[in-house]
Amino acid sequence: MTVTVQEMTNEILNCIKQYTEEASEKIAEVCKEESETLKENLKKDSPKGKRMGNKKYSRGWKIKKTSRSGYVQYEVYNTQGYLTHLLEKGHQNFVGTTKGRQKQVHTKGGRTPAYPHIKPNEEKAKENVERRIREVLQNG
Repeated sequence: MTVTVQEMTNEILNCIKQYTEEASEKIAEVCKEESETLKENLKKDSPKGKRMGNKKYSRGWKIKKTSRSGYVQYEVYNTQGYLTHLLEKGHQNFVGTTKGRQKQVHTKGGRTPAYPHIKPNEEKAKENVERRIREVLQNG
């Protein structure tokens, strides 16, 4: 039995293509699972308001899946997006009003403390994704 170079090349390319597709599916599955885990960790670690019914921020974590030219991307975001930076980093408080406008008073306003909940969870998720992708690629 003889095999031409072209047949051998085609068979090798088919094997590589099949491996790539299987690895891509497993990596996409890993990313989906880790984004779900990240969302749940953020919900758990997010600051909850002291007032009744003021848990919109902690419940507002969602996942958005985007597919573009063969790539799948999972984005974890909060529906109360304007609060993420203020809560993560802390901020200067506003006190008093003048003719309907808010006036920032640095000496009396005080500062709201930071609640770092995004960065630690993000770093942990990155490490987990990286480790699991390595495992997928090494174990096939």
